Amino acid sequence: MKLKKTLMIASGLILAVALIFLLYLSTGQSKPMPEALAAMKSDAKVAVTNVENIGFTPLDSPTDTALIIYPGGKVAPEAYAPIARAFAEQGIKTIIAKMPFNLAVFGINKADQIIAENSDIKKWYISGHSLGGVMAARYVKAHQEQFDGLILWASYPEESSDFSQSAIPVMSIYGTNDGLTQPGDISDTMHLMPKDVLWISIRGANHSQFGWYGFQKGDEKADISREEQQQEIVEATMEIIRPNLWDYKENGN
Repeated sequence: MKLKKTLMIASGLILAVALIFLLYLSTGQSKPMPEALAAMKSDAKVAVTNVENIGFTPLDSPTDTALIIYPGGKVAPEAYAPIARAFAEQGIKTIIAKMPFNLAVFGINKADQIIAENSDIKKWYISGHSLGGVMAARYVKAHQEQFDGLILWASYPEESSDFSQSAIPVMSIYGTNDGLTQPGDISDTMHLMPKDVLWISIRGANHSQFGWYGFQKGDEKADISREEQQQEIVEATMEIIRPNLWDYKENGN
């Protein structure tokens, strides 16, 4: 009887945890804005695929350089379609990872599949927004030899993801009006970064405008438009990618 009672209590606790988790997943999910859905369509410049992940392939010229994007927590991957398209239009194959439950913590190794499916790519970069950046940093820490750069968007590494002695190029892009990943959060993890880390502060930028999913609860109002913030993110990120891209094109490819 005692064992039966214990099993009943354990089953009840498991059910309660499962219900709480399902409630958490069903609330606060950030959906893509109309502009994001419009960017999901192929055109003469960019081919879009939407299967296990979302790929944006430049059609103007072949490339051996790609960028993986890990979405923010509970943010639909389609919300990053406009910025992914912007990179593709600059000659960078860009893949947005689709995460289980829209939480990168359940899909840290998604890059394994993406890299395996793109054997033509020689130079890999990975970026992540918010929670996606934390998980991207964790992945890169264990696979540094596979990447040419890590770009954190409104994010920072965990203590276990210490890059202070790493040679891999790292860039941190953050907004001065971010109410969720504040500049203080960024500075608190400076000791985990390489000495030559590139710090990019976007004045007036907030957390929500790193994607196209509306306004996120707890964030601060941005002083610049979403379009302007996205353009600055792309331009900054390209600073770390462009040298390798030019090298590829200058060699006659």
